[in-house]
Amino acid sequence: MRIYKNILSLSPWLEVIVKSFYWKSKFIYNFLSSKKKSRSAIQKNERLLNCDFEHIKEALSSLNVRCGGIMIVHSSMTALRFTGLTPTQICEELINFLGPKGTLAMPAFPLFKEEPVGLDRMKNNICKQRLVYDVRHTRTWTGALPKALMNKPGAIRSRHPLNTMVAIGPHASRMMANNIEGSLPMPCGPQSSWKFCADRDATIVCLGVDTSHSLTMIHVAEDSWSQYWPISNWYRERLFHIIDDNFKKDLKVLERHPRWSINYAERTLQKDLIRYGIIKVKEIGNIRIETCSSAKLIDYLIGKRKKAYPYWIPFWDKLK
Repeated sequence: MRIYKNILSLSPWLEVIVKSFYWKSKFIYNFLSSKKKSRSAIQKNERLLNCDFEHIKEALSSLNVRCGGIMIVHSSMTALRFTGLTPTQICEELINFLGPKGTLAMPAFPLFKEEPVGLDRMKNNICKQRLVYDVRHTRTWTGALPKALMNKPGAIRSRHPLNTMVAIGPHASRMMANNIEGSLPMPCGPQSSWKFCADRDATIVCLGVDTSHSLTMIHVAEDSWSQYWPISNWYRERLFHIIDDNFKKDLKVLERHPRWSINYAERTLQKDLIRYGIIKVKEIGNIRIETCSSAKLIDYLIGKRKKAYPYWIPFWDKLK
């Protein structure tokens, strides 16, 4: 996998071409999507050494993750299983690390059974569906840690049905308060939890996952200044019915059209962010830890916005 990523990082155009073949060929998509880890690979991983979570917290401190701030955690329980802790225990460790003034946030994207998957998500007939998002009960597909955090007393989940976030701590209530206000609210727009975190320079922490592949925060640079985004037809409208206890609302939102993900050169972005010190990396045992300043990230992306970076756009999709 690392060799594959290194090859794609050689050129953003190479990555876009590979993604284009992957997404536009049903045969290739189905073939690659059906491949699973071999049993021998799993057994090999099981022989790797365990990791004390105290060492992870020490690494976070060495990477200047500050107590009392906002921390957005993207994670893989597959990697974190080497700590020997349950998802709930890991959430407790992170909350204790941040202290009483800190706020822990995680992506908690809803899993909609009726929503098409794979290549079918590219089709615009999805825009005619009205999906039901129950804030309290709709499952998340973003992992075991967000699920555990959602179940903690005091945790608040956003009412926005796209790029949804869950948080606990002093900032959580204000973070989620205005997420669906205004006309056609965007998942990372001016009223979103993601913009709230970016404005306060939340630290993005990736535990066992690739930062650029998980970096929802980049969409703040698109959604929160959408009038300056240089690509036409970037968004499509989606319909939802929101339920949050006694609160009910039919909602129309804007979503970045998933076809543009083909043009996202994540390997180039990862390489650039590490080169300029925006992403910092440390490995503890088998777990790769990456941290990123959200404010520095947004400033960097806005500085390259005229070229639609980190998207590489072919000549037939002209910029504005």
